[in-house]
Amino acid sequence: AHYLSHMGATGAVAIDRVKSDGQGSETIWSGTWGPGWSHFMPFEFAGQAHYLSYKAGTGAAAIDRVKPDGRGSDTVWSGNWSPGWTHFMPFELAGQAHYLSYMGATGAAAIDRVRPDGRGSDTIWSGRWGPGWSHFMPFELAGQAHYLSYQASTGAVAIDRFRPDGQGSDTICNDTWTPDWIHFMPFTLV
Repeated sequence: AHYLSHMGATGAVAIDRVKSDGQGSETIWSGTWGPGWSHFMPFEFAGQAHYLSYKAGTGAAAIDRVKPDGRGSDTVWSGNWSPGWTHFMPFELAGQAHYLSYMGATGAAAIDRVRPDGRGSDTIWSGRWGPGWSHFMPFELAGQAHYLSYQASTGAVAIDRFRPDGQGSDTICNDTWTPDWIHFMPFTLV
């Protein structure tokens, strides 16, 4: 198990490996990137660890591949998107890397598929939901990609199933929970 950490104000970055006995971690690489990266979304592509990074303030975006030894990463693609996206959530459809992006202020939403060469992504669906969704958590159920969405301010919650072609999702459950939950984390018990 490894993880990447980044300090947004200074640009300091590190890749750490969790010790095999679980007793802490050790830094295997560190460096400095420019400050202001606001989002990192991990995903696996072509059997290798990758991540999407994004600056909400400017719209700068990049896809990087983590080096096989974990000592840094190589940029596969970089570009500029519109600023203001607040959420990125990875998922897989038909064996291909996809992600959901959402803009909390406007409710804009999109589903993108990572290109076969990993050099960017293509929007395959876009729409507008209500603003204010604060959390998105992917999970798999009965072999299909799903996600839970939640509004911390109201407690509204929904469970959606992605359509097999990536052309949006279908809500299969709406509910209201207690407001103000701040974290959701999927895991599987076997």
